Amino acid sequence: MNTAVSVQKNPVAQLDQFIQKHRVQVQRALAGQLDLDRVIRVCLTAVRKNPKLLQCTPESIFGCLVQSSELGLELSSVLGHCFMVPYWNGKDKVLEASFQIGYKGLVALAYRSGLVSSVNARVVYEKDEFDVSYGTYEEIRHKPSRVADPGEATDFYNVINLKDGSRIFHVMSRAQVEKHAKQYSRTYGKDDSPWTTAFEAMALKTVCRQNHKWAPLTTEVQTAVALDELAEAGVPQQLGLAADLRTAEATRSRLDALKARLGRPGPEEGPEPAAPEIAPPEAVQALLEGARQMQWDAAKLKAFLEPWGVEQPQGLSGEQAQEALQQLQTLIDEQLATND
Repeated sequence: MNTAVSVQKNPVAQLDQFIQKHRVQVQRALAGQLDLDRVIRVCLTAVRKNPKLLQCTPESIFGCLVQSSELGLELSSVLGHCFMVPYWNGKDKVLEASFQIGYKGLVALAYRSGLVSSVNARVVYEKDEFDVSYGTYEEIRHKPSRVADPGEATDFYNVINLKDGSRIFHVMSRAQVEKHAKQYSRTYGKDDSPWTTAFEAMALKTVCRQNHKWAPLTTEVQTAVALDELAEAGVPQQLGLAADLRTAEATRSRLDALKARLGRPGPEEGPEPAAPEIAPPEAVQALLEGARQMQWDAAKLKAFLEPWGVEQPQGLSGEQAQEALQQLQTLIDEQLATND
């Protein structure tokens, strides 16, 4: 007796295949800052360590990879520069990976700006000596207790010393950090939230993020801060490249599915039926959607339909619609290649 065995492809291998297909975009984003194969390998390792990331759309993971590459940071929990965090997109009903930067990543970007002489981020504990002054003379005085049990964390601060001799710092108490997290983080209080598992790291990132907003640093720093705030609030980041890929892939998938519905028979279904005289409504809808995705105006759509002697998709026959869909898919592929 023959037993049918269903073999499901490894999801990590599928993700790797997706990334390799678009590796040119990653290479372009890196701009020689890091090794291409290494950043891809590190990304896949991060996915393997978090099974929930395997449920995220490959486009969102790819978007995080490209964003981290543009910033010259690795998606590694070892370095702590930046991470991928699964978030539920209620609008599209899918799980997506959001790009989040760690406080070490913000510090690294600050140094890379070339404007900074030193940066530090510190935790203050109950038994430490700590005082902060604002006004015409601003300073922080912090003397760690250096005992085995310094008590709970009470305050967090970030100091940026600029090469021109100026200094920018920001201090937040534990109560202020918790208030901020409750107001802006949708994961605060949940068991699997980094606010629960790594509170001090999240608090340091929060105070660094607030301080970096005021520092005269690079656009990369401000981009990282803005994206991180969106991720923490659970707002889709709409990473441009990932969104473009998602749109193109979805359009291509719809076209493939539609061509299959236009009468292409299976291996045991007999001869192919004659094409319908009038294009099915699904074909018209797909053509209009494809034209919209290609950002065609009415004139461009009309020019595309001219070889068939019609001005509107409704005037196509079923056979013409299938040919038009095939041509449209080719144009989308060419557009993707051009973007590469």
